[in-house]
Amino acid sequence: MVISEDDGSLSAYDTVEHEGRLWLVPEWLEVPTQGMTVPTRIIGLDMSLFQKPSPKYPVDYFLSCPVPKAVFDGQISKQLEGKVVVIERPDIKIPAAGGLQ
Repeated sequence: MVISEDDGSLSAYDTVEHEGRLWLVPEWLEVPTQGMTVPTRIIGLDMSLFQKPSPKYPVDYFLSCPVPKAVFDGQISKQLEGKVVVIERPDIKIPAAGGLQ
């Protein structure tokens, strides 16, 4: 669960473990010819920002600081340089629902 710095709204995003840390996945792309789903980008934040949520939220993690919506489009402001890592088209693949096994 992430709080938007822009308007205070709450959004849930998938997370994946990659290279020993958690990454937010704002969007998945289907690759039907391979029967796979891949992230368009992954967003890495400091692990200390990931907190256990209140039981009222049906999510595994709650991000303890607001994040600008532009980060989910791959844009990092100077203020966030060094604190946020964005990787476009990472080499992460998961089987698509109903895809090839």
